[in-house]
Amino acid sequence: MKPALGAAERNRVETRLLTEPEVASLLGVSRRHFYDLRKIGAAPKGLKLGKSHRWDLHLLNRWIDQGCPVEPHIDAKGREVAHVR
Repeated sequence: MKPALGAAERNRVETRLLTEPEVASLLGVSRRHFYDLRKIGAAPKGLKLGKSHRWDLHLLNRWIDQGCPVEPHIDAKGREVAHVR
C-alpha cells in the first residue's frame, strides 16, 4: 500500500498550468486583449516554457480574487507606468 501524499505533494499534484486561450476564456476576454494586458504589464507574467507561456491556475485565481491589480511597469525612460488601456 502506498503512503498518503503529504501537503507538499498534494499541492504539486494539484497545480494546473493554463494556456493563453484558457486564461483568456477564464477572464472572459479575447486572446488579443489578454496579450495586450500582458504587454503593458497589467496581467501576471506566467511561465515561459520553450516558445510557450503557461499560467498557474492557483496564482491566477488569487490575482482575480485580489481584484486583478496592475503590476507597475517601467518604461524605456525609467518611469513607472501602471495603466490599462
